[in-house]
Amino acid sequence: MTGNPQSHTTDMVNIPIVAWREWQLAADSSYPLVMATVDSNTDLMGPLLGSLTPLTGVQHVGVQIILSPTKGRWQWWARMRAAIMLEDAKLTDQPHLKDVGAAIQAKAAEKGFRAVLRAVVIATDPEVAERQLKQVSSIVAQYTQERGDVTQAWKQSSGGIARRDAGHLAHLPRRDLPFLPARSIPLPPLWPEQHPSILVPSEITLHWHFPTQRDVHIARWRRNRYLPPDPRIIVGPIDEPPPFYDAIVPIKDRMIRVARGRRPDGTPIYLGVPLGAFSTHGHIIAPSGSGKSHLTKVLLGEVFRVGAGAILSDFKGDTVDDAILMVPLEREGDVAIFDPTDTEWPVGLNLLDAQSLPTGVDTDTLISLVESTFAAMDENWQKSVGMQQFIGWGAKALIEGEPNATLAHLSVFFRSEEYRARILAKIRDYQTRYWWENVYPDLSEQQKNSMDAVQRRIDQFLMNSTVRRITNQPRTSIPIRTMLDQRGILFAKLPVERIGEKEGAFLATLFLNQIVAAAFSRQELKEPERELILAFLDEVQVMVRQRDPSSLTNMLERLRSFMVGGFFIHQHTGQFMTDLLKAIMANCGARFIVGTRGDDAAVWMSQYPSSGLTKSDYESIPARQEGYGHVTLSTGETVELFSFEPLPLWPLPDQRVVPVDGVWQTMTADQLTPEDAQMDAWIAELAEFSPEDALALLYRAPEAHWQAYLQRCTQHRACQRRAILAQPGLIPDKRTRVLWLSRLRYARPAIEVQAEQLRLLAAFPKTTKSSIPAKGHGLPSNPSSAQGSAGQRYMRGTGQEAIPAMPAPQKPGAFNRLDGKVGV
Repeated sequence: MTGNPQSHTTDMVNIPIVAWREWQLAADSSYPLVMATVDSNTDLMGPLLGSLTPLTGVQHVGVQIILSPTKGRWQWWARMRAAIMLEDAKLTDQPHLKDVGAAIQAKAAEKGFRAVLRAVVIATDPEVAERQLKQVSSIVAQYTQERGDVTQAWKQSSGGIARRDAGHLAHLPRRDLPFLPARSIPLPPLWPEQHPSILVPSEITLHWHFPTQRDVHIARWRRNRYLPPDPRIIVGPIDEPPPFYDAIVPIKDRMIRVARGRRPDGTPIYLGVPLGAFSTHGHIIAPSGSGKSHLTKVLLGEVFRVGAGAILSDFKGDTVDDAILMVPLEREGDVAIFDPTDTEWPVGLNLLDAQSLPTGVDTDTLISLVESTFAAMDENWQKSVGMQQFIGWGAKALIEGEPNATLAHLSVFFRSEEYRARILAKIRDYQTRYWWENVYPDLSEQQKNSMDAVQRRIDQFLMNSTVRRITNQPRTSIPIRTMLDQRGILFAKLPVERIGEKEGAFLATLFLNQIVAAAFSRQELKEPERELILAFLDEVQVMVRQRDPSSLTNMLERLRSFMVGGFFIHQHTGQFMTDLLKAIMANCGARFIVGTRGDDAAVWMSQYPSSGLTKSDYESIPARQEGYGHVTLSTGETVELFSFEPLPLWPLPDQRVVPVDGVWQTMTADQLTPEDAQMDAWIAELAEFSPEDALALLYRAPEAHWQAYLQRCTQHRACQRRAILAQPGLIPDKRTRVLWLSRLRYARPAIEVQAEQLRLLAAFPKTTKSSIPAKGHGLPSNPSSAQGSAGQRYMRGTGQEAIPAMPAPQKPGAFNRLDGKVGV
């Protein structure tokens, strides 16, 4: 039975002291300490529990009865004493001897245990420790039983005070008291007397038993062991408002509340750490329905409160929907939403977009991320040196030779000798040209099959319209590096049941690699200039399951140095291969275990052996009610495993906006030039065509017209976005408003994306000198007759529809009056 540390924020200037007392039986052990029955009026369990309430200044107080088996010789003496007393009771007029003899006889009939009662207090002030011990001693003194002229009771046998540094005492509250002599604390031996005290089960259970209904105000039943919180993570009382920070306080130094703990008297308190503590990465693990998403939203609410940036990937989408409502009104403009299922306004994430690379990231880093994206999707990738070779040299050539390179271009590069020659003619890197012009032709057909295998894998993903819509845009439309540096909020909705499991995993891996690329570019910044941002990655096993453990370790270490703290969220440890799990375990400075499944308990017992927790403790964590946590402070100090209770969700920020009359969709940017007015007339007339005809007109527009159209539409969207930010009441519903703010800045209308992709595809060669056969089959003798036109052959391979024979609508008006002078 123990009382736990209280909150204190002052430096421990005084060296902690440990004070103790031990008690043994006052009379011969054959005399029972209690009668055969104890009623509610004489049961001292409640008072003893109450005496463990720590006084101010006491860090720990504990009482324990220490038992050890004993041989039966004491029973022989006890029986002899009982027989003599019973005989004396017959011969003399002393009836009490009969009762005492019978009690001794009953005790001798049970198995005996050597017993010592010990109390230990850790405090900073000896006087406080002494008062706490007296509080316990006053209850111990009430364990008294008179047996005729003999009084059995506990008497103090030893005690004292020792002053030790905090290092000697740090683990004391977590250890069983019998281990104390091994911790450099000079306590007396457990059995200092020649005649040890003997208790039997009936005495032990009547003295010390589980709390009953009478004791619920000071004790409660637990299915798992409680670990008290470290004073260093106690923020303050639960009813205390959060701290306010002005702009000069660095983000990493701002305190966030992560969970609820309790003082020894049961008073709820906030547990928290400075945000910078999570730069060492975090880990949230629990089976489905145990509260992972709840804890994630609690942490997000605090991140938003202190003004930090955040990234959240969600494989269902409901957590993102809830998180949107948690964004303060003044930060709605910081939000970008990546939702592959938003077919009307797709976001671009181009794996080969070198032009969108942040300053400081070279193309070699981009190529390594391309390789890791495919490696994450193919369990055989690490074994195929050939596929790695072709994806590397192919991407390297395309990034340099094709300004608008996409995955579709890479597929054609592998398929078409004509296109490959066109690209190689633009390349200045000698080594790349040499490999393709000299090494590649000398490869055997079997070695070249690796290129066919890569091309088939690319086409497999491009057959999915969602993947194609996102990855075939020439530019990545979300500037992730800017979001990292400017405390942006990036949400990713990846519902695999709608996208497809493999395609969703591909996009999730691509999304993670975009974050990694942006983070790596921060090497140009000095460490104090790197803003901390937290990335909450749900179902992280999908993103990293095929990564090489050493590369994952390197990635996590570099992300930490670039102040991108990952929070890895998943259901159980069995979702990772052993080496990957070790990499995550070794590189996460914080962990929140909200439940266990499968072999999790054994893993945590191995990870935290000093906690004293058993398999049953981990498996008995009450779902959504408790958990075990572990954090590393910004100073590098480790806070040992502690118990926590999930906080309720924070109150949503004030969502009220005054509705404003107005149609923001018709708002347009100022016309600063005659070309602006002419383009606006074209855009207005374009809206009168059917979607099919409008797409045909955009596809066939001259390049100068097309670029002018793109620029003018971007200006209109920026104008509409400014209007919504200035007057949120234009879109009263918060989720809808945040979605449109994100769309208008980071996405583009579907018709614009479709036209752009068709224009890019039109630039591909119409014939090929090489075509990729189906696996296990040779080339057809007549490719044209077997598969149709070259354009159709390419489209089947990439999942694109063949470029249609689009009409050129003739309609009088501004659209057909455009000439080549309309420019950017």
